[in-house]
Amino acid sequence: MRLSAGITGFNAEPIGDEGRPITFRRDWFIKRGYAPEKLIALDVKGESMETTMSDGDTVVINTADMTPKDGQIFAINFDGEPVIKRMVKDYGRWFLVSDNLDQKRYPRQECTGAPCIVIGKIVLLQRENL
Repeated sequence: MRLSAGITGFNAEPIGDEGRPITFRRDWFIKRGYAPEKLIALDVKGESMETTMSDGDTVVINTADMTPKDGQIFAINFDGEPVIKRMVKDYGRWFLVSDNLDQKRYPRQECTGAPCIVIGKIVLLQRENL
């Protein structure tokens, strides 16, 4: 899917490429309490979440889970741009943090108000290269 982030949220639309298929058994959804229609799969772009995620990996986002959790990874509409970041609570405020150790290149950003809209929690990572 392609994720288009806007000021008020996001829009997900299917893309017609020949990406890797992702299949799930029905009991996988039931065991975790996921609604299939609330899950979207996206390819990771960029290096900000290295080494946890790499460019070209695929993630599954649960759009029903938009409540920030300290240390967990979420898809975020940050100032109109879709990003995948770890959410960290520090001194009562939420921040978006990259896992990449190059913090000068990928500094943490405060996640408050309209410029920061949680799209959903990352619930699965599919990697092709280990």
